Amino acid sequence: MQRYFLEADARIAADRFRVAGEDAHHVLRVLRMRQGDRFGIVSQGETYEVEIVDVQEDELIVRVIAQMASFSEPPFAVTLLQGLPKGERLDELLMHGTEVGVTQFVIFEGVRSVARWEEKKRAVKLERCQRIVKEAAEQSQRNVVPRVVYAPDLASALRQSAGYLIAPYEAQGQGLPPLKSALRQLNEKRDRLRAEGVRLVIGPEGGLDGAEVQEIQAHEGRLVTLGARILRTETAGVVTVAQLLYELESEG
Repeated sequence: MQRYFLEADARIAADRFRVAGEDAHHVLRVLRMRQGDRFGIVSQGETYEVEIVDVQEDELIVRVIAQMASFSEPPFAVTLLQGLPKGERLDELLMHGTEVGVTQFVIFEGVRSVARWEEKKRAVKLERCQRIVKEAAEQSQRNVVPRVVYAPDLASALRQSAGYLIAPYEAQGQGLPPLKSALRQLNEKRDRLRAEGVRLVIGPEGGLDGAEVQEIQAHEGRLVTLGARILRTETAGVVTVAQLLYELESEG
């Protein structure tokens, strides 16, 4: 069932919501729904099945048919601190990261980031990022739209986030433990995870700089390896989150 996220002011009565803007356009023009058709909405964290009861030129009114249980959110917050990549790689990791369960993205300009965001364009870029994760959250039946924020560097990204800290690091000859062993140790910290969440740091195309690694260690971060193969920056975060949730969600 198609799902849309509505703002709090979309509720116009106890069992009525107004759907407008791009969502109304998608319902009426793309899906070609009409009065009596049903779809899903999420409002203030609650999920409903609704039926179209009135159609106007650029909006529609829907009636709540049933409130639906949702089990799509991780049992703890997952924050992905992502070094700014170039081109469309950011779009890919935002979309797929949302699909696998990221709660918040903190996009930081790493020492080795090739791309840079001009200050005057940041607001527009963040708005576009937020639109991408909203669409991905609707497609993947999430109950929350992940938040996307910007940080000028890793130190700032660490200051504006919280949780147990893990950082895949591609340096050779470091003798780092595999991600699997670090995740299994987290099984003993479930209460902390539920209260504080988990942070994952992924460097940009050029990887993490030595000073950034020291910053992670200063925040009691755990450096790990993802294995013998080097992953692209837009792949590494998604793979790490997927393994994290596979290991910890399956244990309840």
